[in-house]
Amino acid sequence: MAFNPRSVVPELGCELASRNVGAFSWIFRVCRASNDEIFEQCGLDAIAFIRLVQLGLKVSIMGCLTAIFVMPTYYHAPETGENWNVTDPLDKCSIANVNSQSDQMYATVVASYLIFGFMIYLVHHEFRWYISCRHRVMGHNNPENHTVFLRNIPMLLKSRKALHGFFGQIFDDVLEVVIPLDVSKIDPLVATREAIAQRFEHATNIFMFKGKRPEHSASMLSCAKVDSITAYAEDLSKVNQQVADSIAELNARYDQYETTLAAVNSDDPPPAASIKRLDRPVRNAAFVSFRSIRSATIAKQTVLCVVPFALQATAAPAPKDVCWGNVGIGHRVGQLSSVLASFGTTILCVLWTVPVAFVATFTQIDSLITLLPFLRDASHDFPMLDQVLAQVAPIALIVLSTLLPVALAVFARMEGHVAETAVQASLFSKLTFFKVVQTFFVSAISGSVFAALMQIAADPVPIILDILGRKLPAQASFFMQLMLVQSFVGMGLELLRPVPCAIAAVRRLLGPNVTPKERAAPWMGLNPLSSPGPFDQPNSLSSVMLMYVILLAYAVLSPVTCFIMAFCFGVMTITYRNQFINIYDPRSDTGGLMWPRAIQAAVMCLVVAELMVVAVLSFKKAAGPSPLMFPLLVITVLFYRYLGQQHYRVGEQLPLEVCARADTENAGGDEWNDCAQGKYVQPALKPFEMDVEALLAQRPPEVKGDVGSACGPTISITTSPVTDFND
Repeated sequence: MAFNPRSVVPELGCELASRNVGAFSWIFRVCRASNDEIFEQCGLDAIAFIRLVQLGLKVSIMGCLTAIFVMPTYYHAPETGENWNVTDPLDKCSIANVNSQSDQMYATVVASYLIFGFMIYLVHHEFRWYISCRHRVMGHNNPENHTVFLRNIPMLLKSRKALHGFFGQIFDDVLEVVIPLDVSKIDPLVATREAIAQRFEHATNIFMFKGKRPEHSASMLSCAKVDSITAYAEDLSKVNQQVADSIAELNARYDQYETTLAAVNSDDPPPAASIKRLDRPVRNAAFVSFRSIRSATIAKQTVLCVVPFALQATAAPAPKDVCWGNVGIGHRVGQLSSVLASFGTTILCVLWTVPVAFVATFTQIDSLITLLPFLRDASHDFPMLDQVLAQVAPIALIVLSTLLPVALAVFARMEGHVAETAVQASLFSKLTFFKVVQTFFVSAISGSVFAALMQIAADPVPIILDILGRKLPAQASFFMQLMLVQSFVGMGLELLRPVPCAIAAVRRLLGPNVTPKERAAPWMGLNPLSSPGPFDQPNSLSSVMLMYVILLAYAVLSPVTCFIMAFCFGVMTITYRNQFINIYDPRSDTGGLMWPRAIQAAVMCLVVAELMVVAVLSFKKAAGPSPLMFPLLVITVLFYRYLGQQHYRVGEQLPLEVCARADTENAGGDEWNDCAQGKYVQPALKPFEMDVEALLAQRPPEVKGDVGSACGPTISITTSPVTDFND
């Protein structure tokens, strides 16, 4: 269960995971699985991530091939007064051993064109693959492919009838219009009902499987015991009635609102004062579903209103992916929240440099001994201790990187995204920015960003050249250690899963475990092994982007890095192939929505790496090789702009010819044209699904006689009605 839940849990079933393997043969099995098999059984997110890692592996191998002529060129540089102190074998194989104005740096330029040009080719090839797979996903008969999300709706269109009439003039296959209601008063009642329902179900399970009716204290200040089943059933009946009454009141308010709004749109509208005082129980958003994917695609790409930002139509998230708390946020509030979130992220980035720069001082053993003098004697007595202490900085940086997503997730949710995938995409962008800036640049500078910014402001050109040309190349060994620690420790933890196993053990020890259903359900945020949860895309993708920038920056400056990165990318490829096949739940697949951001970040890493090579050559006063890098830099920037013209847009939207073909293929199903019917209902308005009467009637197998006498008094439960706003 711990290492292969997808072969045990039916809901996670995967044919690839069911194949028997040995202690090491699993490596060959996961490597033999084709991309199409992983795509079909694990989702587009899984294979897109794997191919990103494999892209890094391919670039690393190209770097290893160029190292065949670059490393000897660097190593056999003539010894002068400039490089006499370069004695470390790794440094002698890097550009640090090359003298200023040396013609040996032409090898750097040749290697740059081979490695960076190869990556440009691979990115272009990957885009063709992604667009094909993305269109396959967008052609599936899913509710989100038939639905558009509207925000900033004009007042006169803010009702179901008005919006249905508006879209009915344009399209002839409008299926449903859902306008979310203001359920702020109902949400707490529903949360209370869910908590009571869980306790009630647990109490009935104890009675069924243990034959004893559980009891609990009537209140915190009372020692009197009450029958748990009876008490929870009574509480559930009361709260459920309150929910039903609140929903009925909300329905009445909406009916009155829609009637008044219809009068406003008529030839004899009411006075303007009454319109201002109009009770508006609706949110400023709507979900419009169509019977065909073609109509939904056209609606998403159409300007629907002459007022800027009004009646904006975007792709609807999957029903389970909707962040209902952000649905209906006004345009001004959303813009302000986005600005505040960006400001908060920037402030956090500056403040985060303090612990990162502190950790970066441990890169050299002497710095660590200076901070902790008691280590001096131990280092002298046990020389091997230096090798252990050298891993302190990489491990500490990994710990800081683990804590970072918790803080950034708060700012990502502040931006008002309607889809959970959009929140995760924003978190990925923030994590990538942080890891590249903090781990890569700040670690190399080994100081506060405040000090660096002050130096740059005082004399920008020499300071920037010094940072890019001297300090960053000198940190190659540190980053190689960091990547090796991440591969051995990070991937080891990923494969062995000690944290999920510990969490599952705590959940089994403290959580409800009476029935198989209870044992398989999460409790208090703790997941059992049978519920592995989704793949953490933001954190994993941002780590891959950090690997990209390290690989590309040092591929030609310190070619040994290519061999280390090839190993790291190879280990990561095998690890995540195994995890996607055997562990992660594919039901949370987003259809590859984060891949465009990831590939855009990868191209930006390519630009940063080329700028770094130019800076190093300039620092080395390479008058001939430096200008030869500018055509490559221009080509890369033009390639970045070329991708931005159409590639991302084609990946986001389904072409109409593909829409027509998808609608034709989907037409074979019985419910192909109304798959979105009733899917976008707010959780607070959904009917209460627990069969309370059936649970009250249950009794243990050994209990004989009258059901009522065995199970206590019968409690009448009224389920919450939900008005269908589509009638």
